[in-house]
Amino acid sequence: MFSTQHSEEAAPTSGQLKAAAEKEKAKAKVQQAKDLATQQQKLHVKRAPSAYALFVKDRYKEMSHLPNLQRLKKISQDFKELTPDARQTYEATSAKLKAEGATKRAAIAAARVPGPVTAYLLFYKTKYQENKAAHPDKTVIELAKLVGKQWLELSVSEKQLYKAEADMLRDSRLAQKRMTVDLN
Repeated sequence: MFSTQHSEEAAPTSGQLKAAAEKEKAKAKVQQAKDLATQQQKLHVKRAPSAYALFVKDRYKEMSHLPNLQRLKKISQDFKELTPDARQTYEATSAKLKAEGATKRAAIAAARVPGPVTAYLLFYKTKYQENKAAHPDKTVIELAKLVGKQWLELSVSEKQLYKAEADMLRDSRLAQKRMTVDLN
């Protein structure tokens, strides 16, 4: 008699392939979210501590034998009684940290690429100023309504001009976003 060998591993079904693909997609999405969170953490600059906060940090562990409320009251009292020279040390450190934070924030702001501009926004920017000059007595809301009405009255070909300009700006901004800036 002939014996046929059956392979123990059967070929995956289309349902299994689909499930595996979905699992891979989910993993990629999670990794993308983690990467985005890491990137945002790099761009976040914590607020610099004050002179008092630095003093509290130095003294807090030294007074671990006291309950928290008493410890903080004692630290506050000690800070008030500091000599000007001792206080100046904490103030200088605080000022240095604040300056470093300001420098990092400025670098982040300079590297920031603004979001996409829509065709309507381009139209709005030009027409709002024209309408403001023509109707100085109208409020911001009235001017915005006027610009919106003008947009609705535009022909498709006129709107297409603004859309083409918006697409061009979007492409140039995407190119800027691709460039990486080392902020450290």
